[in-house]
Amino acid sequence: MPDTNFSPRITATRDQIIAATRLEIDSKGILGLRVQDIAERAHVSVPLIYKYFGDREGLLSEVLVTMFDQFVKEQVDAGRKIFNSLAEPSVKDLFPMFRVPNDRARSSARWANLQTMAASVDNPALRMKLGEVQVETINYLATFLDEVQIRLTGKINTPSRELALFIRAYAFGFAQNDLLAEQGQPVNTDHYVNLMLDLFERAVVPQK
Repeated sequence: MPDTNFSPRITATRDQIIAATRLEIDSKGILGLRVQDIAERAHVSVPLIYKYFGDREGLLSEVLVTMFDQFVKEQVDAGRKIFNSLAEPSVKDLFPMFRVPNDRARSSARWANLQTMAASVDNPALRMKLGEVQVETINYLATFLDEVQIRLTGKINTPSRELALFIRAYAFGFAQNDLLAEQGQPVNTDHYVNLMLDLFERAVVPQK
């Protein structure tokens, strides 16, 4: 069983291990992740990692869920800040917070999330935590979308949890565009954004 009685020293060491794990995932991916490499990067022993996290799967579940959760919330918080700063916002003003095709800066996070989902198939603890985080992140995004709809139209025209899932689901599809880009045939970002803008505006703003 992992040690769950955290003193400030233990918390600092755990954070050090988590940071090292994230760096190893960025460098080698989930499949190539070795606890020995994490221990060396964090300057701790392998038994200490097992003491704090139980085993490799326990460490993975905590680190990957944190990464998964953090990325979504950072996006929403950035979008909320921009949207709320505008005197007369429109649906179009939401799109800087959404992922778009051919955004290479977010490609690594996209593939890390896909690896996390794949790893959860054989890791029940990770899958359970991912489910809990997914509920939290969808609700977090839906709360913001409620605010958006009320500000733009005075009421909620489309259930925001469904809109939130729509946004999350289409973003995962960009991994397919990454593969298209590697073949020199990516979709056109402007065309794609115009399509999504039209669909989203129809959902949020009632058609006259």
